[in-house]
Amino acid sequence: MKVDFDDAIEDYTKAISLDPGLAVAYYNRGTVLYRLGNYELALEDLTKCVELDPKNIHFAEGLSECKKMCP
Repeated sequence: MKVDFDDAIEDYTKAISLDPGLAVAYYNRGTVLYRLGNYELALEDLTKCVELDPKNIHFAEGLSECKKMCP
């Protein structure tokens, strides 16, 4: 199974445009960006998902991991 990261980013971006409060879409897009090595954009998305859902431990862990990779 081949993962198409570009399609995933596009799909999550569409979901965010339809529902800007959908924290999981920011988390998923941020995770894809992180896997691609685009840490700054990943940090933006992961920060946003934590702002939207601060009690979600998975979001907080993802943000923490991303911060380790950002200058």
